[in-house]
Amino acid sequence: MQEIKSLMLKTSLGEDTQAARLDQEGRSQRENVRIHGIKEGAEDNATSVIDFIENLLREKLELPPSLNLQIERAHRALVSRPPDSPPREKKVFLDHDYAPEVLRKRKEYAEAKKVLKEKKIRFQTPFQAKLRVFYQGKIYVYNTAEEATKDMVRRGFQVEVVKPMENGQERLCCCADMNSTNSLNPLYFQFTLFADFGPLRYLFFSLCLLFYMTVVSANIVIILSVCLEKSLHQPMYIFICCLSVNSLYGSAGFFPRFLMDILSDTHLMSRPLCFIQIYVIYSYASCEQTILSIMAYDRFAAICHPLHYHSKMTFKMVTHLVTFAVLYPAFGVGFMLYLTLRLPLCGNKLHRIFCSNWPVVQLSCVDTTLNNIVGQSLVITIIFIPLFFVLYTYLRILLVCRRSSSEFRGKALQTCLPHIVTFMTYSFSLFCELSLTRFEADKTNPIITVVLSLEYLMIPPINNPLVYGLSLPQIKGVIFRFFKKILATKCKT
Repeated sequence: MQEIKSLMLKTSLGEDTQAARLDQEGRSQRENVRIHGIKEGAEDNATSVIDFIENLLREKLELPPSLNLQIERAHRALVSRPPDSPPREKKVFLDHDYAPEVLRKRKEYAEAKKVLKEKKIRFQTPFQAKLRVFYQGKIYVYNTAEEATKDMVRRGFQVEVVKPMENGQERLCCCADMNSTNSLNPLYFQFTLFADFGPLRYLFFSLCLLFYMTVVSANIVIILSVCLEKSLHQPMYIFICCLSVNSLYGSAGFFPRFLMDILSDTHLMSRPLCFIQIYVIYSYASCEQTILSIMAYDRFAAICHPLHYHSKMTFKMVTHLVTFAVLYPAFGVGFMLYLTLRLPLCGNKLHRIFCSNWPVVQLSCVDTTLNNIVGQSLVITIIFIPLFFVLYTYLRILLVCRRSSSEFRGKALQTCLPHIVTFMTYSFSLFCELSLTRFEADKTNPIITVVLSLEYLMIPPINNPLVYGLSLPQIKGVIFRFFKKILATKCKT
């Protein structure tokens, strides 16, 4: 973790400052020697690590007994050997104790050095991380592995061009993977859809912040209107209030982090926060669908069975419906997320602007059939079954309206139209998100991916309060009276 923090600091430093720091670190370690290739368990019979190293050097280098080696123990790495890795060689290698960043850069020359060895071309790797090649009577010096491999390809060598990790956020991702207690569970996820817009990002941040504040304000107005006005303590308005609460919940799981990423240069999210965001966003989306379904049932009972409406939609019944609409998606999404948490992951790059379950599952190193089955089952039970139920209720409402008077049809349309608009808008937004998960996101146009991803997180939270606040005269009247009281109070003061 200390190395991760230092890398975050280094991303803000200039190239000259970093070069000076690396040079100073290398000079401080010039007396150190790095030893690797020692057989596992070879030090078990030694009295101490220092004695073991001293005896090893005297034996391998045939040093005289009179020579005082003056060995000091700096640290000991306690990283176990991966179970699938081949046994270590019996050869023991001595090397300079380079700084970790220098070691990484020197390792990038591996492919080029392999080809040069095959062609029996002499080369050297001088300090810090350069490659000196003696070819056709000339000496070529390369400062990076990318520069070396590009020149080799130009000269006809069969070598793959190396693309080094040049920016700080990629180095941080690499460091996070190396420091993880399990290399198959990255500590951080990287969002790859964010682009550097320069000064324009401040404009985007301001617009998104204004939009988020509008969403919060509009939904709070709906919630306060329903809670404070006794005439709105009816099933339909209680469900509308639940819809606004859910919109605030889903927006809180997305917008604060999204606003931070707009201004940030390193679009990284820790593993725990990523899974928390997945749970919040997916439970929000599922609750939205179930709440819209019980609202459809409420309208069906009010229009098709008006005489039995108050006996059916009691306070107890409303409480049970709301509890079911919240708990069923919460447990379903929780189980889906539990299966995702168990997966070993072989990467950390998400082609999204927020954490999503299926892109994380696609990073898995093992079979994900169970995750796919559970995911499809949840889509059917939480998305499509409520969808068909809503369509069925409105078909029944339509048949009743056809046999009724024009006045009755007008009242039915007035109460059902906001729900129809909300439901159709949300269904379209959700369909776009589901369609996106079925395609390979990295091969889709980034603009299309961003638009489809943001649609169901941005449109419903602002659409719900506007539709219900402006279309239903009861709520609209309460809001207008509320603002009139505020204006009257200000005028008196």
